[in-house]
Amino acid sequence: MVHKIIKIKKKTFDIPFHVCIIEFKQRRFNQYLVKALFLFSEKGTKCLFLKEGTRMKKLEIIIKPEKLEDLKELLDTEEVNGLNIVNIMGCGNQKGIVKKYRGAEYRVNLLPKIKVETVVAREHADKLIDKIVKEINTGSIGDGKIFVYDVADAVRIRTGEHGTDAL
Repeated sequence: MVHKIIKIKKKTFDIPFHVCIIEFKQRRFNQYLVKALFLFSEKGTKCLFLKEGTRMKKLEIIIKPEKLEDLKELLDTEEVNGLNIVNIMGCGNQKGIVKKYRGAEYRVNLLPKIKVETVVAREHADKLIDKIVKEINTGSIGDGKIFVYDVADAVRIRTGEHGTDAL
């Protein structure tokens, strides 16, 4: 599908050329819509691929164990399909806590946490992150963090589907 064909006269080169932006699907790009910019002039043709960015985001959510059920309910209401839950130990700004056992104080550096991983469509990531922060926040140190990663592709092994269709 050709979006625009325009004629531009560039002052620095003083050579007239045509610009054409073409959208197409290509297997090499996992069936995503790819845009290419073609420059046609008397001296030849140049093709530049316009990067569309990733279509998916991976959310790695680290929370207190007691907030897991709240997070699962939230992800379920937002119709997030698929998640991985891992018990982890860690410390951040909190640097652990001091506990007493039989009158003796001892320091626990690594605290139990839960890591929840899920992959969502890029369009839903920001809205979902805002809702998670609003729901999980207690206002105290150690509430957790959300790490966001770009995901280039996902493949469902059973059907061979790519991208957000595989989620």
